[in-house]
Amino acid sequence: MVFGFGTFFPYFSVYLEQEVGLSGSEIGIVSFASLVISGFAGLMWGAIGDKTRRYKLLLMGLLLFYAGTAFFLYQARTLPLIIMLSIILESFGIGVNPFADILATFYCDQERKSFGGLRAFASLGWVAGTFAVGYLVSTGILNLGRAVFGLTILSFLLTAVITFFLPGHDYEVGKHELETNDKEKGFKTLFANKAFVFIVVFNFLVPAVIDSTLLYLGNHLVLTLGATEMAISLFNTIAVLPEILFFLIATKFMEKIGFKNFYIFATLTLILRFVVYSLTYNVHLFLAVGVSGPLVGAMVVIGNVIFIKKNVDENLIGTAFMVITGVITLGRALFSYAFGVLYEYFGSFSIFQASLVLFSIALALLLKTKHFANLDVD
Repeated sequence: MVFGFGTFFPYFSVYLEQEVGLSGSEIGIVSFASLVISGFAGLMWGAIGDKTRRYKLLLMGLLLFYAGTAFFLYQARTLPLIIMLSIILESFGIGVNPFADILATFYCDQERKSFGGLRAFASLGWVAGTFAVGYLVSTGILNLGRAVFGLTILSFLLTAVITFFLPGHDYEVGKHELETNDKEKGFKTLFANKAFVFIVVFNFLVPAVIDSTLLYLGNHLVLTLGATEMAISLFNTIAVLPEILFFLIATKFMEKIGFKNFYIFATLTLILRFVVYSLTYNVHLFLAVGVSGPLVGAMVVIGNVIFIKKNVDENLIGTAFMVITGVITLGRALFSYAFGVLYEYFGSFSIFQASLVLFSIALALLLKTKHFANLDVD
């Protein structure tokens, strides 16, 4: 499944520009529309999953519909049709990871397996997916569209078959889930929590911006810097493989240097990396600085979880994560469109330069905040 995401997302915007002929702002419109609508779809899938507990069946359905929609998206050549099918694709795709995570979590609990190990395996799947497309295109075996969509569709169909053979159970989840009539109070309580508001704003300024720049990273490498599609797979390999190892020691590293200090350190490395992205025409240097990516990954994946658990009431943790996911999705929609306009009129370097402004604001908030005070890492 993650292999399929790895074959699709790093290359989709390159495909839209190279083979379909869309402009930067048009690519931004496609991303904006699909992300905004899919954010609401994610809430719908969450409600259906919580109500039915049929996570295995829902996951199979989403995988099959995703593969089917991808097939029709490959045939599309007009902007309205591409937007419509991208909305449908993203609306199905946004439910895949949460349902897969739920099934994986229960499997690990029942079998006493390591969820971290599964996550590391998923990272390998992403790397393998990006590498497969880069190899097939750079060697001339397939063109970009056939490689991207063919491998994506095949991956999701195979995952649906594998999911069919997974054990199915009516899982009891969310013991601390709020009742429906209490959820409005839950939102009010969350946004009265200054620490939670801080981490929401930080995620809007950092993870949402990073994800939006990645939408155009392939275009920058291939069309601006003149690299081959293989460079996209190399970028993902360099950025993701160290993450697998670093995640094993990230929590201890946070304990050693301090939680707030880790956030500051990771954000500083992010700013330095984007300074290089903003200036260099050297593909090798561009790829090399990506090795610092796991620091930011640990901050977002591990740091956010610890921060929320320490600062949010136990009964509101699920709602807190839903809010942050929604804010990141909204941020991705806004920034991906804005970056598309910048790309079309000012070139791809302007995307990284604009990101530096937002990251600098995030760093200033980090330096000023006291919301990390006395926060211990378990």
